[in-house]
Amino acid sequence: MSIIDHISDLRAELAGSILTRQERAMLEAELAAALAARVEASRATRTAERP
Repeated sequence: MSIIDHISDLRAELAGSILTRQERAMLEAELAAALAARVEASRATRTAERP
């Protein structure tokens, strides 16, 4: 699963599920980590593309 798909799945689960506070907090933390990983991957790609 790509990171974009993972982020989409997490967002959908947060929006469409009835969750306990603990479950919601865990999903939100996982989403934040996935978003940070996507930003880091994007930065690495831009850095690699520079001559």
